[in-house]
Amino acid sequence: MMPSQVLLSAETSEVLRAAAESSTHSLWLGALSFEERCVGSLVQLSRENIKISQGIIVSYQTQVRPTEEAERRRKANWAVIKAEAGRVFANPIQELQLPAYGFPQFQELVEGSVSRSGADLIIIDITCITKIHALALAASLAKTSNAASWMLGYTAPENYSTMAVAPGRTPGWRDIIIAPLSETALLFNESSSRGILLPGHEADRLIVALAEIEPAGGLIAIADSKGRPDLRLVTERRNQKVISQLMRMRASNRSKHVVRITGLKEMGQLARHEIQKAKDRSAPVILFPYGPKPLIFVSALQLSLSYAEASWFVYPIPSSYDVAYSEGVHETSWLIPASVA
Repeated sequence: MMPSQVLLSAETSEVLRAAAESSTHSLWLGALSFEERCVGSLVQLSRENIKISQGIIVSYQTQVRPTEEAERRRKANWAVIKAEAGRVFANPIQELQLPAYGFPQFQELVEGSVSRSGADLIIIDITCITKIHALALAASLAKTSNAASWMLGYTAPENYSTMAVAPGRTPGWRDIIIAPLSETALLFNESSSRGILLPGHEADRLIVALAEIEPAGGLIAIADSKGRPDLRLVTERRNQKVISQLMRMRASNRSKHVVRITGLKEMGQLARHEIQKAKDRSAPVILFPYGPKPLIFVSALQLSLSYAEASWFVYPIPSSYDVAYSEGVHETSWLIPASVA
């Protein structure tokens, strides 16, 4: 079982290389996407000649527009993945299709197929898994008794094309999920609830979510990218109105922090602070997971470890995605439990 105060650290691929070389059976799990960066971690493994025993790639049937362009990009990315897989994996890569927003289905994959693989090193590329699946992964790892070492890979894009999208282009939201991170969690004393808000570049997603459930106070964490202050500024600008309103309404009951995408220790500490405030009032913590996946993952992991009985999330599902959601491949970070590193 993982310790309740588990921390993660961002490391170079040399730590991963050492772990892979000492492993008897290693497993890589990633997701195929229309985004080019879905190939990032696998390409880096190939370039650095790091060998992995087994690979699993999942794909989703999401609505992406324009459809023909999305399919062309997926095929191009799949061709790269197959080519690199031949260099990295000792065995043929396994293909699986999952519901994009199926929380229990992804947990079944992690707790079933992955655990049954017998791998003593598990590498999960969270770059292009859905945010719902990032939450499911965190919840699964929090309760695992598997002795395998695990690491995460995350590849940032060169650019988010939503920066150039005019307001009003967002196609809307077809559903809103309000669910517990643990199936045993309760939603009680909502008037004292705490929120962990991780805004992204789609400002109306946060607005829609807050219209469904608004915590009494909490944390607003703005993601910052090393060498790319423009990405943080876009998030702040697009969410300026709603963040300003929240801070004005209960300024003494909310805090705002800028956190590096790889600042997992800091994000974990901020999450624990909100958890303690909620525990003091026997109230729930509600996660609004719309920013970069590393910060989403570590927040959900800390909630699942420390407050599974009262941790929830709110997630509006888009009607479709823009094929130009992101552009290019920037760099891959390896996220490793501190106890392993």
